[in-house]
Amino acid sequence: MRTGNNTNDVLQLFGKSLIEQGKSVGTFKTYSKVVEHFLNYLIVNKIINNIDDIDAKGVHEYVESLKQENKSSSTIEKHIAAINIFLCYIEKPHIRTYLPRKQKENTKLRPQSLTKEEEIQLLHEIELDGNIRNIAIVYLLLHTGIRVSELCNLNKTDIKIGSSDEGQIVVRDEGSLHNSRMIPLSTFALKHLLRYLDSLDTDSNALFISSFNQRITTRAVQYMLKKYNVHPHLLRHTFCYRLVDHGVDLNTVSKLAGHKDINITKRYVKKDAEHNMTIAIKRTFA
Repeated sequence: MRTGNNTNDVLQLFGKSLIEQGKSVGTFKTYSKVVEHFLNYLIVNKIINNIDDIDAKGVHEYVESLKQENKSSSTIEKHIAAINIFLCYIEKPHIRTYLPRKQKENTKLRPQSLTKEEEIQLLHEIELDGNIRNIAIVYLLLHTGIRVSELCNLNKTDIKIGSSDEGQIVVRDEGSLHNSRMIPLSTFALKHLLRYLDSLDTDSNALFISSFNQRITTRAVQYMLKKYNVHPHLLRHTFCYRLVDHGVDLNTVSKLAGHKDINITKRYVKKDAEHNMTIAIKRTFA
């Protein structure tokens, strides 16, 4: 059974991450099949429309459905293990409150990101196509790390331009009307955003507008990115990795990414970096 429009790409990226993490062929097939079944259940039962809608209630309902089907304990545990890892991959580990925690398994999977060469190729392709709005969207996602839902909710008034040609965006917490974070704009992101703003001819307060003159949807952004074989999660992960790799402290990265748990941010520290930090501490305090 086919999943929703945005789930196939996520499933492929998730499967690729499992392989890159050294999972066996059997584990790869099992986890991919379980997660596909899980997403199908949520979509068919109209619990979600896309990946971003997954919440604790939906996960709980799915696990309960397995029990009602009289699935064996081992089968349910297999589903739980796969879903736990998937939830961690899409940056929703807090949802696991409905599932038994298996920390050893969950910490193995690290988010996938673009290589520098892949990033350059993506930007080259999107600029070559020449769609001013799409160029601005890709640069914002890649250079600010905001979630696709946060990008779609941006208003023109959320763009703050300083006197010295520096810019920031205000990203509001979707769960609160009062919490927000400020994210500085890179020179390139600001350049393409200003060019896009100059091209607008609408009274709408929404920053990104669809071809129907309505606020753009997450699904529309995902569909656009599919042409370039990327997904919004991939661009967000790349942003976080770039900051960590350039020595930005984890607290700062966590705040910029809007992570509610710094343990999510710690996933972007590569194993060799962890090893080097351990050696440095031992030498310092020997």
